[in-house]
Amino acid sequence: MIEPNAETITTNPVNYLLTALIQVGPAILIVIVGYYVARNVRAMLVRRLTPIPALDDGEVRIIANVVFWALLLITALIAMATLGFRVGNLLTFISIAAVVLVIAFQQSLSSFTATVIFYVFRVVRAGDYIETMNQEGIVEEVHMFHSTLTRPDGKLVSLPHNKMLDSGVVNRTKAGVVTAVVAFDLAYGQDMAVITERVLAWMYDDPRTLPAPPPGVTVDNITVLSVRKIALATVEWQNLNDFQFDLKEAIAEIVAQDRVDSAVKPLAAAPPPRDRDE
Repeated sequence: MIEPNAETITTNPVNYLLTALIQVGPAILIVIVGYYVARNVRAMLVRRLTPIPALDDGEVRIIANVVFWALLLITALIAMATLGFRVGNLLTFISIAAVVLVIAFQQSLSSFTATVIFYVFRVVRAGDYIETMNQEGIVEEVHMFHSTLTRPDGKLVSLPHNKMLDSGVVNRTKAGVVTAVVAFDLAYGQDMAVITERVLAWMYDDPRTLPAPPPGVTVDNITVLSVRKIALATVEWQNLNDFQFDLKEAIAEIVAQDRVDSAVKPLAAAPPPRDRDE
């Protein structure tokens, strides 16, 4: 590049501007062409990847944007090399800057890493019903660093990906079928066998109960005051919440009916009075 000085600019400014334009022009042209190519490549990727069923809109946008910014970085390096900058020095500077940014934005990098894991291993996708961080609901959108889901009560919750991975994610949709579990306590003196039979009969009669594995009732814990039992049934994931709610109500009615039956059992008939003359 020419070294500008006051005498050159003053004596022949037009010649200086033309010379500078000749030197800077190729770099400007490279930037314009590179931006045009990067933008068209991004649009092409969106068109080609969108019809693929395995990729949703969020994944397509991330892939296209990564390619776009990578092409812009390559364009900037080529333009700087055209202006006389040493590419080796630029790469060294970029490496140092990257290390500084990693240290400064460690938390954000952790979130980004979690997002990459979410997309690569498809932990959750829009429409999945998940349980995580003591929350559950249908995933509405998977963003760069967080996902939003709608809870059964209609509230919209935003959860960060790194926290979701730390606490674990239960994906009901991917499982297809799940086990409904309802615990209930029975006091000593209640007819536990009859209650168990009635609960089993209710689960067998409910059309949402899947035949395999079959429903069952088992003892979970024994205390001085009561016996805790667990009713288990296999259902499709979309029926889990409603089925568990209905099963709880059914068990409450069965237990209450058993108490009523026990309270109104007729006493044994008293023996007829004996004649005094006998």
